Amino acid sequence: MSTPERLAQALNDHLHLAQLISDEVVQFARTALGVDAEDPKALWRAVDDDSPEREALVELMLFPSSKLVEELEPLLAQECYSDEDEPRIVERLLSFNPGACFALPGGGTLTLPLRAEDARLLVRRLRIEDTPPEELRQAASGRFDAQQAAQLMALLRHESWPDTPQSRFLLSGVLERLSDKEAATAEALRYACRFLASLAPDAESLGALKHRHAETRRGLERAHRFQAMRETMNMETLMARGVREPNLDPAALEHELALQDAICGAVYGLPASDFGPAEEDLGEFDGEEGARRLLDIWGE
Repeated sequence: MSTPERLAQALNDHLHLAQLISDEVVQFARTALGVDAEDPKALWRAVDDDSPEREALVELMLFPSSKLVEELEPLLAQECYSDEDEPRIVERLLSFNPGACFALPGGGTLTLPLRAEDARLLVRRLRIEDTPPEELRQAASGRFDAQQAAQLMALLRHESWPDTPQSRFLLSGVLERLSDKEAATAEALRYACRFLASLAPDAESLGALKHRHAETRRGLERAHRFQAMRETMNMETLMARGVREPNLDPAALEHELALQDAICGAVYGLPASDFGPAEEDLGEFDGEEGARRLLDIWGE
């Protein structure tokens, strides 16, 4: 079987499994279209329309589930598709004359004929060209079983992060040393990918992670200070004194600090809190505005 045909066949098989439509589809059909998703005739009329709402509904119905993404990951990694393979995969999928079969919440099924644009969107959302580098796949398979490794690689495929030596080094460290638990590693990988995506191209990841850790700790201290003031003063008094409530959740910040420490420890050998303070260019403090900024920093 040719390379495009293997994925096209796998997708065709999936489309005929009568997957239960998601709660998101039911909610969208009801609120945006006024359609009861348990009524096959009403739902069929909605998906047979050429309106923009039809496009949005079909996109939701065909959105690849996490289960499908994880099941396809070994095949995608083995074949290492590029974006040039996409048209051939779509063409082969359409040649099967497929219809996407869905089970409805109230019983019964609905078969949705697959248009060319629907097939293209389905394949594009699989991100077939974003196979994680071999060194990351080896790091995952060396620590986790095949199913868990596929789940982690599917996560990396669908997160956006710069594929640089620095990124590979950090992500490899997370995979190899952070935890034996797949769930903990997945959470750290997701955080690390988004952290890497937020960096400037010339930023150094350790320094940036230390800086992020310091920012998070300052936010936690502000949240704790505000909570302490709330215990002694009512909100009206605080507002009269110009105290602004920080939109910060102490528990979430504590969890983020622990996550940063775990990533830093796995990659660099020490938690971020054990490194020296991050260097930071605070800029100039000219005039009244500069004095206010300086007082804010001292207050932190």
